[in-house]
This record gives sequence, structure tokens and C-alpha cells, in this order.
Amino acid sequence: MSLASMSADVKSQAMLRGDRKGMSGALQFSPDKDNLITKYLVLELDPRQLLGQPAGLVAHILFMCVRYLDLEEERDRMKGLCKSLLLSVKSVLLNNSSDVDRVVFWLSTCSRFLSDLKQYSGEAMYGQQDEGKPLKNFDLSDFRRQV
Repeated sequence: MSLASMSADVKSQAMLRGDRKGMSGALQFSPDKDNLITKYLVLELDPRQLLGQPAGLVAHILFMCVRYLDLEEERDRMKGLCKSLLLSVKSVLLNNSSDVDRVVFWLSTCSRFLSDLKQYSGEAMYGQQDEGKPLKNFDLSDFRRQV
């Protein structure tokens, strides 16, 4: 699947929500699309498709999905998404260990994603007061350690 068609699918199936109900920076997606997040953004993504795109784009999109599930208090979906992300990234790294571009891309993406999780964790040591609202309902410190 190309980045353009994936982008069109995401646009048709997801909606960026502004400050409605305090959902700034959240990417809404329906429960039937949970598996597509990891499929298109992790398993089938070729880093060469993202040339010219902002660094950390995939990490920020994944974090926006996490933020949405946090704001909606979707505990089971959050656990499922986190587990799926970890397994998918691990699979990509193991199955493509000779593809330096892909390995470097996923190591840097995981680093950016981890940074986002820390920044919005609400812990004083990671973020400043004016950087945005922290995650409200879930403590992802265990997930951060696994990333």
C-alpha cells in the first residue's frame, strides 16, 4: 500500500479533533481500525515512502492514537494497541535486520515515540508545565520501559 492511499484511508477513517472535549492532539479511530494502525504504520511501512516528510511523523501519529485512547478511557484498546505496537516493531526489526534504513528508521521512531510518552506523562522530571496536557487516565510507565 502506498503512502498516498494509506493517507487517504486514514483521512477517511479518522478525524483530527480540536479542543472538543479537551481532545487536542488526539487522532480518533474506530475500534475496527485498531489492527490497521499497526499494519499500515508499522508492518507495511517502507521508510523510503517518508522521504521529505517531517522527522518523527510516524511516532507522532502513534502518540496521537495513544492520546485518543487515553482521553476516551479505552483501557482494553490501549493495552491492545501497546502490545500490538511492541510486537510489530520487534517483528519488523527481527525480520529486516539486514535493511539498515528500516532498522535506523524504527530505532529513531521508537526513540521519538518514547520521548512523546515521557513528555506527556505528567511527571515533572520529563515535561514542562506549558508543553500541553499530560495523559489523564493511564500510566504508561511500564510500556515506556518496554519501548
